Amino acid sequence: MEIKNTAAVILAADASSRMQSPKALLLFSPGITFIEKIVSEYANLGCTAIAVVVNENTASTVKQLLSLHEKVSVIVNDRPEFERFYSLKLGLENVREADFCFFQNVDNPFIDSMTLDLLFKERSDDAFIVPVCKGKGGGILCCLTEKIWIS
Repeated sequence: MEIKNTAAVILAADASSRMQSPKALLLFSPGITFIEKIVSEYANLGCTAIAVVVNENTASTVKQLLSLHEKVSVIVNDRPEFERFYSLKLGLENVREADFCFFQNVDNPFIDSMTLDLLFKERSDDAFIVPVCKGKGGGILCCLTEKIWIS
């Protein structure tokens, strides 16, 4: 299944100083990392483009792990001091043609394509969706990319 003109931007450029290991490379289950799990769910959903924004230290490993996913672009945030917003900008620059885009932090690998499909079905041309569980944000943001382009 392919969801026409839908993208995902996965933010994975954090230094992960508290974890002492890059979050993208943490094991979700034996033999599968956080980044592989998340990308697989968006690929299963049918996204037409998936942009993964990483830091320089993890770029080569992430590229190798995701090399079989033809719709994935790995983008290096070479300005980590600009933090998450800059990573988001870099990711969006690589999915400009998308009509709809999911944004996700790499530290929330518990997403599944069924939940993503439900979120996609609730999309709106003039709104965004932030999942909430027990009053806390769920780590995924869905938005029409044309509404938030950054110049």
